[in-house]
Amino acid sequence: TRFEESRLGRSINDVVKSLLKQGYDEENLELSLKQMGLEKGRTARDIKYKVIEWKRYCVDDSFPCITEKSFKNDRLPNNITRFTYTIDLSGIAGMNLL
Repeated sequence: TRFEESRLGRSINDVVKSLLKQGYDEENLELSLKQMGLEKGRTARDIKYKVIEWKRYCVDDSFPCITEKSFKNDRLPNNITRFTYTIDLSGIAGMNLL
């Protein structure tokens, strides 16, 4: 999903209000936002964005990924407990949802 700043979009605070109306727990929601550096009062929560692209990708055997099988003996090396990587999706067909 790609966003761009827009006066006509929705802000994090707009989404929070909507979620609270739907019954989401405010304490848990605010805790999650705080963990991302978006605690109450941050001006970043007032910036409005609109969705400009929204795609769904089929994650099957042809999708680029790194798993335990990517390593020697089909397992993570000792002392590696977690890893992250970035995939360039520009060459992968996706279904446009907008």
